[in-house]
Amino acid sequence: MFENVSADEFRRHVDLDIRGESPQEVHDWLRSRKYHPHWVEVLKNMKSNIEWQLANDRAARAEKRVQFDKDGYLIYIAERERWRANTLKVLQGIERCLVEAKSYLDGSREWCYDEERF
Repeated sequence: MFENVSADEFRRHVDLDIRGESPQEVHDWLRSRKYHPHWVEVLKNMKSNIEWQLANDRAARAEKRVQFDKDGYLIYIAERERWRANTLKVLQGIERCLVEAKSYLDGSREWCYDEERF
């Protein structure tokens, strides 16, 4: 079923799983031994990308400060704070999944998904 999933589809499944929106079967599939390394790789890439976005946002805020009047800047900052809050929520989900992924490797969590299902 999951053998021919493209890299983009796999990333989309990981993204939905982070947000708690994936079906149980996909949740289990990502945590199988077979797909674990790819799951971790995608999580690390997503984390790196979000960290870059957060750093870039800080620089963009500084640039916008000189482009807007006070009211315009306050509106811009409010919008960016909403974006930042949502982005940090996703980052926390990624970090939670990375901790979970590590727990399978260090033996503190048992592999509980039957490889034959996938």
